[in-house]
Amino acid sequence: MLVVRAKVDEKKARKVFESLRKGLIRREKIEGIKLVWLPCAIIRVRMFEQEKFADRQLNVSEIINVYDLVQGVWTGMSFSYFPEFEELDDAERDDVKLSEDLKKGVKIDRKYEVEDVIRRLKSLNSIVAFAGYGLSANAVGVEVEEAREAYYPIYVGKITGKSGSRYVAISGVSGNLTAIGQDFARLLWES
Repeated sequence: MLVVRAKVDEKKARKVFESLRKGLIRREKIEGIKLVWLPCAIIRVRMFEQEKFADRQLNVSEIINVYDLVQGVWTGMSFSYFPEFEELDDAERDDVKLSEDLKKGVKIDRKYEVEDVIRRLKSLNSIVAFAGYGLSANAVGVEVEEAREAYYPIYVGKITGKSGSRYVAISGVSGNLTAIGQDFARLLWES
């Protein structure tokens, strides 16, 4: 099993969630924080973008995007390099520090394969579709350079206030907000 090494612990995650509370004096409360190991496709994509002022010139750039394999969509997380991975088999899990994080969190089952996401990326043909998959709106084509399946650490928090509850997801690697929507974050929270 390939896992991405978490760089954000629960204490750091709590600080991020605290900063997300709303209200004049931050009256919302954090009901809890949960570590979820989300099955993801981490894909290095080469984008071909049309130069704005030159009809025939293409710019080529690379980006590494994280796509969840539960919904088969972009998580809102991108990197300029592959995050640190660790290979764990069942026998090693008890001996590795990372296993403590795995035991704390909930491991989610995937519904899509990496190949499903790659097939979608190769079939994109509109500005909206490119943007929805974390690619430049100026892209005229994509090429998949490398793809890895791994469990990615996500912290999901439940924040409540007078207007009700909302669910927020942050990356366990960068500590940044993800583009994981409210409904999916709630599903991860309830798992």
